[in-house]
Amino acid sequence: MIVTEHEIIVGLSRRSNQAGVAVMARVFAPTPVVAVSLMRGLHLKCVVTQLQGDTLVVADDEYAIETSRQSPLADRAVG
Repeated sequence: MIVTEHEIIVGLSRRSNQAGVAVMARVFAPTPVVAVSLMRGLHLKCVVTQLQGDTLVVADDEYAIETSRQSPLADRAVG
């Protein structure tokens, strides 16, 4: 998970699901919890990580770039 100034970002993979995201949303309310689907791999931080504040860095990899483009993070990611 990545905690920014405005939300908590979590990855959805083979080892997590939408029910887990819902629990996190309840626990951390009113902070928004944003889910990013990971088509392969297990860890969100293998694809994207926080640089500073709300600035995110995306791995220089076709899969990572495509994942970030399809996520709510697309407008803030730099790669």
